[in-house]
Amino acid sequence: MRRLFAVAAIVAAGCGTPSAGSEPPTDDEPTQGRLDGAGPAVDPPVAPATDAGPAMIATAVDARAEAARLDAGRADAVAPPAPTANPTPIKVASPAPVSTVSTSVGQTTKLIKEISTGAGMALVVSGTDATWKWMQPGAFLEYTVNVTTAGRYGLAVFFHAQQAGGMVTLSVDGADLGTQTLLASGRAPNVMATLKVGQSKIRVTIPPQSVPVDVSGLQLNFPKDPLPDFGKVLAVSASARTVLQPDAVADFYRLQWEKQSWGCIWHYCFIEYLIEVEKPGSYQIAVKHTTFDKMGGAAITVNGVAATTFRFDPLPSGPAVYTPPQTITLPAGTSRLRVADPNRINGEVCWGAHYVEVALNPAP
Repeated sequence: MRRLFAVAAIVAAGCGTPSAGSEPPTDDEPTQGRLDGAGPAVDPPVAPATDAGPAMIATAVDARAEAARLDAGRADAVAPPAPTANPTPIKVASPAPVSTVSTSVGQTTKLIKEISTGAGMALVVSGTDATWKWMQPGAFLEYTVNVTTAGRYGLAVFFHAQQAGGMVTLSVDGADLGTQTLLASGRAPNVMATLKVGQSKIRVTIPPQSVPVDVSGLQLNFPKDPLPDFGKVLAVSASARTVLQPDAVADFYRLQWEKQSWGCIWHYCFIEYLIEVEKPGSYQIAVKHTTFDKMGGAAITVNGVAATTFRFDPLPSGPAVYTPPQTITLPAGTSRLRVADPNRINGEVCWGAHYVEVALNPAP
């Protein structure tokens, strides 16, 4: 069984295989595709239209495919219709589902089919997988959630954009949280939202000006303690050591920030910082960490590209220690620096680690 313990001002990440009775890892965990480059883009599974369920869904999917086929072979293809503000409503079960949001350490709540209203999309199911296929401009999905602990939650959309330029807008109880531009399939970065105790309505909208975007889930992540500097761009000195502010993350997955420490208890957990170097070039990175009584590690990526991997020897007890530094290249401008659970290193299973600090030094 994986163990969790708090370390002051730490970032924690665990890696390894699930213990008996634990939930298995899911396809949404390891990557975010080209959006942030954490791994290859993974298209959501799509079943043939005849497997989609209700006749209205199958007919809509078939119609879109047929129109595309005809247009591809016609020189005088009819232009697509102008965006509509009134996409076709989705039939929803009555009473509409209400989903309770998890606040357990390291756990997430992922919603797919459990919409309370929506329009302009069609549900396509393949086995245990489900995807909402974009059908009309102005498409949206709305989820009703029940929150037992008020606070700031991270909202992340799983998606498949059919081409570059996809967009998604999130809102809570009618309050707009902003629009994200999507580059490829995967998981969009967290958007922070305040949720009150009781029911709230979270809406995922594909704006009319967006290219078609399919939605394969809305995920809620609870950091527990406030993150007042969430998304802050951290300056990295070109002449002195820089320790990244532990709570100033720009994205996170399966972690909780509590009592000035990050705690992680599952595969593929990560934190991500937005950094801006004073001068582009080579920098030495080191990670202050503790581990369990077996091997651990940390995978470092910069803008989605693998930079280096640290292997941690067992530290069954005692204070946290710094790794020997490794050299990475940091470009000009703002970059995403991710510290993640590698799960395996050279085929060997990681069993857990707690990251206390991440430090950067200009390379000699």
